[in-house]
Amino acid sequence: MPSSRNLSTAAAWFVWVLTFTVMLLTVLSVQAVGDRPLPSAYGLGHGFLAVGSRLVVTLIFVTIGALLIQRRLDSVVGWLLVVIGLDWAIQDYAVWYAAADLVGVSQHPGATLAAWFASWNWLPGQVGIAAVLPLFFPDGRLPSRRWRWALGVSMAGILLGTVGLAIQPGGLFLFPGIANPFSGPELKFLAAAIVDLSFASIGAGVLLAAASVFVRYRTSAYRERQQLKWFAYAATLAAAAVVATIVLRADLDPSADAQLIVIAYWLALGALPVAIGIAVLRHRLYDIDVLISRTFVYGSLLALAAGVYSASIRLFQYFFVLATGNKSDFAFVISTLILGTVFLPARKRLEQVADRWFNRRERKLDLFAEQVELVAGISVIDPAALARRLLKETLNALGSSAGEVRLRSSGGDTIVAAQGKIASVELKVPIATPIAELGTIALGARATGAAYTSAEIASLTHAAHAVGVALAPAVDEEAGAAILLR
Repeated sequence: MPSSRNLSTAAAWFVWVLTFTVMLLTVLSVQAVGDRPLPSAYGLGHGFLAVGSRLVVTLIFVTIGALLIQRRLDSVVGWLLVVIGLDWAIQDYAVWYAAADLVGVSQHPGATLAAWFASWNWLPGQVGIAAVLPLFFPDGRLPSRRWRWALGVSMAGILLGTVGLAIQPGGLFLFPGIANPFSGPELKFLAAAIVDLSFASIGAGVLLAAASVFVRYRTSAYRERQQLKWFAYAATLAAAAVVATIVLRADLDPSADAQLIVIAYWLALGALPVAIGIAVLRHRLYDIDVLISRTFVYGSLLALAAGVYSASIRLFQYFFVLATGNKSDFAFVISTLILGTVFLPARKRLEQVADRWFNRRERKLDLFAEQVELVAGISVIDPAALARRLLKETLNALGSSAGEVRLRSSGGDTIVAAQGKIASVELKVPIATPIAELGTIALGARATGAAYTSAEIASLTHAAHAVGVALAPAVDEEAGAAILLR
């Protein structure tokens, strides 16, 4: 009899095959429509670049979701990604199925029904990313039972919004040239009230979902914080893409075919499942701090360069015209020289700020603790070697002038690793498991004389605990051997 894990994996990959099949049907419909203008109010995008960007992102969602389900027995996050991907594939096919009929290249049965379906089906997938997925990331569980009402608010908003769009009279949301076949003027006020209520619920749900990520971050250990950073980084890109899309589309003709906007939006959205896959599968998990710091540095430099260049050009053009009455390329040359002069010191200063914010040295201890936790229980631990490694990592991370590690044995505490001479102990942390203390690590003062911060103490405690858990089997085995010798 197959296990539940095997059934979940088989179901996930079946959905992947189904999604891929629907995507192929979508490609055939897109090919049939060709370059004919689409009767859509929101410029769904012509050509295979625009359509292909959506299809690629859809495939990324279902692929990463299936991988998470295959690796993890209870992967709510994986199933959310798979369902969202399948929903988008069906949505795209419904749009192009209806479009092929409306532009006259084919006569499909149920084209009006497909247009109606596509005009409300987009909402659950799009809103679910922002209002539901963050509540379950990264472990597939809500932060606590109290967050069930937040999930209820999000689901209520999605349901109300879907119903409101489905019964809204007049032209359909995506195809305004087609009257809603399942509504009439008598439902106008009811549909408007439902849509307004859904917007309020969805807005509240998105804010609560974002708050849940913040709450998890404040109470989580180092590994989960790194996972949440990946998620927050990708979510920020997606949110920026959504805002930019809304702003840009507001300035365009509603029927315009905005390919570049569509492509940029979907590629930014595709960063989310990639970040989730990295975070949950923990491949290159700890590179997020470097990525964030580099984004901060070069994003700030780009904004600074654009501002300095624009301002200096305007300034020199103004003075040159005032003095000569003519415009000149001299302003561009001077502005370029100024930009080059400002760029290097600005970059160095921003890198210093980024290192202080994102690459703090004590995080090396958290990374060391994660490495110890990965090998604990699956390899033979040499207590003295691990103690020396703990001391070395601690001294490098915290800048201590001296330190020592003591481990308990049948003869009492024994120094198993030491470096320098401790004039006075400034910090002592136990190397312990939840049930026993196996030793201590003691540090002298820093070379700079600065006191140890609470964040540094927390990181050292995390590393010492990981070492204690790793050493526990070896210590128990040594105690048992001592008893036998007696």
